[in-house]
Amino acid sequence: MANIINAQVTPVAGLVSSADGSGILNLQGAGATQLSIASTGASVVKNPTAPLEIVPKAYVDGTPFVSVAYNGTPQLTSNGVNYAVELNEIVPQTTGFTASVNNTRWTPNVEGIYQVSGAVIVGTFSQGGGCSCYIFKNGALATLGSTAEITSAVTPEQQFGNATSGAVYMNGTTDYLTLVSLANSVTPQTYEVFFAQITAIHIRRSL
Repeated sequence: MANIINAQVTPVAGLVSSADGSGILNLQGAGATQLSIASTGASVVKNPTAPLEIVPKAYVDGTPFVSVAYNGTPQLTSNGVNYAVELNEIVPQTTGFTASVNNTRWTPNVEGIYQVSGAVIVGTFSQGGGCSCYIFKNGALATLGSTAEITSAVTPEQQFGNATSGAVYMNGTTDYLTLVSLANSVTPQTYEVFFAQITAIHIRRSL
């Protein structure tokens, strides 16, 4: 015998329950037991004819998965060009939650919604321009970023920091992110991206 909660179809559709003193709980669909929980709560039995998929908690809320990809080697970029920053290093991650960097692309292997942020440090010395950064998903703009305006000439070269963040859905297979830096000035010049980083936190799978 067992305590039963049944999603009944006939004779009247609805949720029906019955109780006894066994301490066992059976969850049923149309009268067939799909899940049985013992009185200790320690054992879970699946119905082999209609197995129930139990998803580990880590894959649901994503809290253990944090990925950081970065590049500390200076990169040159031209005036007024959306420059996809190269990311050549990735911080070790939790087993089962991985992401890869292929030149400019960051690609996770876990589907879901990510809180992502990006940052760049750009060096310039010209007047009348600014520096910005963005995150692109599959080549399209995903998050807007801050802009550092240059109102006066600076000598020697000075570094400016920019940041961007937002929530992005990733399919865990083909979707990728790129960190883009944009710098421009009245007098065109070559800029240096001294440091770049993408940080991604897996919030949850798409339910």
